[in-house]
Parts: sequence; structure tokens; C-alpha cells
Amino acid sequence: MKFILPLVLASGCAIGAPPGFSPGDTWTLPLVDPLADGKLVTPVYVEGRGPYLFAIDPDAPMSMVDGSVIAEGQFRAHLGPRVTDEHDVTHPTFYAQLTNLAVGDLRVSLDTVRVSEEHAFDTARRRIHGILGRDVIADSLVFGFDRERGVAWLQTQEAFHAPAGAQVLSYFKGTRGHADLVTRRLVTADVDGQSYDLHLDLGDTPSQLRHEHWAAAKLQPLEWNATLVDEVGSHRAVSQDGIAERVTAGSVTRERIGFMPYDDRRWEYGQLEGTLGLDFFRPFSVSADWHHQNYYLVPRDANQAQARLARWGTSLTSRCHDVGCITISASRVVAAPMTENAVVDTKSRETKPTAIAHVTRDPGTTSIPLQVIVSATSASGAKLPPLYINLPPGVDELAAPVEPRFADAQFTVIDLSPFPYDCRGGCIAMDAPLPP
Repeated sequence: MKFILPLVLASGCAIGAPPGFSPGDTWTLPLVDPLADGKLVTPVYVEGRGPYLFAIDPDAPMSMVDGSVIAEGQFRAHLGPRVTDEHDVTHPTFYAQLTNLAVGDLRVSLDTVRVSEEHAFDTARRRIHGILGRDVIADSLVFGFDRERGVAWLQTQEAFHAPAGAQVLSYFKGTRGHADLVTRRLVTADVDGQSYDLHLDLGDTPSQLRHEHWAAAKLQPLEWNATLVDEVGSHRAVSQDGIAERVTAGSVTRERIGFMPYDDRRWEYGQLEGTLGLDFFRPFSVSADWHHQNYYLVPRDANQAQARLARWGTSLTSRCHDVGCITISASRVVAAPMTENAVVDTKSRETKPTAIAHVTRDPGTTSIPLQVIVSATSASGAKLPPLYINLPPGVDELAAPVEPRFADAQFTVIDLSPFPYDCRGGCIAMDAPLPP
């Protein structure tokens, strides 16, 4: 049976789970690659298909699903209200009715979603098939995330208790300028002695500040090429990141925060001057109580590796003999003849010593895709960047060149998931750097 829901946004005044939520008062959503400190990404099943990776964005008025998912499921879509992007341009948009969304232990039995263009939300290393918006991250609930445990969560007001000893960051609402936009959650923040009203943005990683304010705020510009994607799916290229020495919002002070240029033309100059993104909240586990307009921040607890590795349940970990389902070592190799993967001195064209990492996966995991993230300590005791080991199904062993400093390093598994990067035959990658 088909149901038709009116395209109405939640008012934010109701208390309790939205209609269509599965029973309970707490729902847990596993996060993909939480330690990278990027966007909050979680696997979602759509009408039993998937898993598809969705990003979490509490500023999106409703959830969005990639057009390819709609086509694969042969779901019916219909033309609906136009939407306005950050360029203040409206776009015709299609909507679809879904009767079964599953994310973590949450089931949503009925939801109207917006259909996005294919690949609109992809990142450099991951295919993102949609956005979980405010229909799921609802105003009537409390939303939180803990990167060390590797989870996000939703909880009813009745079940939520503010964490003991948390710093409280209160916000006010403002900038309701369009019927199809979500009212922004604002704080008055001090950026190196200058005061600006900034939106608390849990849907994107970088913070942003109007370029007109950079000189007054004494931001130190750095070249940094990136593409920002708004909650509609429109893209904007930026080429700079400006570093603030100190940023204070409420009782929370952070040092060396990067700001990309803010250019959301839906809000007038002086009405909203930028955002504080997930990078501002990097040292904290966060609880966002939308009803009482408070964020609760507690320092991240690094002693949560066991809980983080177990978040996928026994379907993954029960197959593993070793922690992380692999064994890994790296040895130094002097490549005498020139090879494709050799490390070459570009001035002398001489081949330099390199290292080869050897990875073997546990036999019980052969049939599943696997990404294992390892921290590394060099033979001299120096901390090295994490390595991302990506094993498609059927790839049981991998030998790949790594930088010489990884030779004879000690490796410790810090995370794993069934969502590797898409690289044929498997690959090893270093963690992609975030703006400072």
C-alpha cells in the first residue's frame, strides 16, 4: 500500500520520536572512519537494499537520496517544491516516498525524501549516496556523536541526561529567510578579538567566515583547494583556508582554527557571518539538545578502542583471529632496477630505498570488503601517520610500497569497517590531511 505524506518540516516544538520511528528511546548509528575527523558518515539500507553510505547533516530540511538509489529500487518520484542553494538559486526537485529506511538499530517505516543528483555528495575517497536530514535528526530528539566509540546516536528527551562535567554551549535561533530553509543555530563567537554570529554546523568539516572579515580577524591565509557542498548538493570550489589563532564560543576556546570563505547568499551580510564546523568540535564528544538549544561537550576518551572495533557487531569481528582481521609488517627494500613503485630522487633520478608493507587477512574474512586503519610508530619511536589498508573481497594478501620511515615500524589496529576505498586489487593509503 502506498501512503502520501505532505511535505511538512518538523516544527521543533514536539517532544518524542517522530512518526514512523521504530520503538525505543535510544538508537545507535555506527560511523565510518570516525577517527579521520571528517563528515559524519553512516551506512543506510533503503527498502532492504544497500548498505549505502549517507552523510549526517542536521541542516538539511529532509533526507536526500542519490538518484541512482531511486533508479535501482524503481521507486516512484514526483516533482515537488523548488529548493534554494547557497548561491541563492532555486532548483526543481523530485521527491520519493520510502517505506523502510534502516540505519544502525533505527528503522523508519515511512519517509518522504528529496532525490539528489547522482554523485552530488561524493567525497574524494567515498561514494556518498545520500544525506540524513532533519526528518531523522529531528528537533524533538537529542543527537550526539562520539568519534572514539565510532558511533552517533539519537535519544528521546525523556531518556537523555546531560553528561556530567560537560561544557555547555548555548545557541540562539535566527535567520529564517526562506520557507524551505532550516533556521540556523547561532552563537556569538570571538575570532581573534572580533565578534561574529556564526552557525553551529555539524554537517560539514571546515568552519567558514565571510572573506570581508578576514583582514579584521587577522586570519593567516594558506593555499588549500577544496570543494564545499551545501545541503542541497550544490558545489563551490575554494582555494584558501584562513587560520585564526584563537576562537571562543561560550566557554569553549580553540586555537589554530581554519576558516574557509563563507559565501551563502541566502543570508544577508550582517545577518550571519559564517559557521563553526566539525573541526571546531574535534576534541569533543558532542550532545546536541535541540529542544533546549544546548550543545554539551566532553573531552574525547581515547580508551575506547575495544568499543570502536566492536561497533559492527559479531558479524565482522567473530570472523577474525587477529585484532582488525589482519597481520601487517613493513620491511626496507633497496630497489636496484627502476620499478614503477620505486621512490625516485627527482634531481638525480636515482632510486632511493623504499619499504614494502605486507598484509595478510584472516581466512574467515575473505568474502567481505574490509578497511583496516593502523597507527604506526617508527623504529626510532616517532609517531607516524595512520595507514588505511583496503582489501576488496577475494584479496587475501597485499604487498604495497610505503614511505621508508614505515620500515620496521610497530603497527596497532585502531579501526576497521566493511567499507574500504574503491581500489582494484587492494591498496594502502595514508590518511588524507585536513585543513589546520
